[in-house]
Amino acid sequence: MYRRLLLNLLCMVFLQACLKPMSDPKAEKVDSQVQCGFG
Repeated sequence: MYRRLLLNLLCMVFLQACLKPMSDPKAEKVDSQVQCGFG
């Protein structure tokens, strides 16, 4: 259970780091997620 929580936290931090440089609308944020390796 703790591992899963830690993994989610890591994923969120990684996502924020990926999306931070981009100040784009939500639609384009999905594209950046795919570029970061999600989806």
